[in-house]
Amino acid sequence: MRIESAVISHEGKIRTNNEDNYFLNGQFREDCSENRRKERQKNTAERCIFSVCDGMGGIDNGEVASKCSVKAMKIFQKKNWSEQTLEEFLEMAKKDMEKQLSGKGEESGTTVTVLILEGSVAYAVNLGDSRIYLYREKELLQLSKDHTQAQLMVDYGILQEKEARSHKGGHALTRYLGADNEVSAEDFYCHEPLRIEKQDIFLLCSDGLTDMLADNEIKKCLEENQDAGADQIAEILCSLALSSGGKDNVTCLIVKIKEAGAKKALWERAASFFKIGNET
Repeated sequence: MRIESAVISHEGKIRTNNEDNYFLNGQFREDCSENRRKERQKNTAERCIFSVCDGMGGIDNGEVASKCSVKAMKIFQKKNWSEQTLEEFLEMAKKDMEKQLSGKGEESGTTVTVLILEGSVAYAVNLGDSRIYLYREKELLQLSKDHTQAQLMVDYGILQEKEARSHKGGHALTRYLGADNEVSAEDFYCHEPLRIEKQDIFLLCSDGLTDMLADNEIKKCLEENQDAGADQIAEILCSLALSSGGKDNVTCLIVKIKEAGAKKALWERAASFFKIGNET
């Protein structure tokens, strides 16, 4: 597998601090006082891990939660992808949050997206409302599911999809990772595994992007810039979010597939794991 990846994280036009963080196959924003950060990589490997985590607005120390989450991502580089690995990640992240917040009497929470590219297969899971998209052959597919009150009302037929975007419950999370809340692997939404194809473009982002740009605008940007470098695409998307208001922290992580991996996916293991989290 040969890939090109890049990320840009920006505090936005309104916020004075950046509670977002990311995991770019080993790299993350270690200094949370540094509000703007860019990274890029070129990799040839059988397994690569990517993530975007958005510290929850309105809860103190969201940047602590997002940093603890991405620090714990390294466990996926050492172990085979499984439900048990996801549980170990949660335990590690929560313990780190508890340690960092010890004695402060403050809460913390974060969304979590994880994209694992292993061999010829892409695995995508999420908790909260940060998103994962796949752009392939002029189509944009959302691989994540928002865990919000508005999306829950859509699921129950109370709201239409187009109404959820502007609904007041659009930012009220129903699931997130925090030091004090109970969360398990079964709380994650898990998209069915996908076979990676050459020229695929994956986008991981915080809601600082998706609140400012509709899906059709994201799709148009990817279509117009699909031949650009991953760093250029991330930069363009971030700039569009800022020019549209930049009301929140913005993090855009782009992964471009240059060559797919060997056709040796362990489909039975993948299918078994990806049953979790998809029933609700």
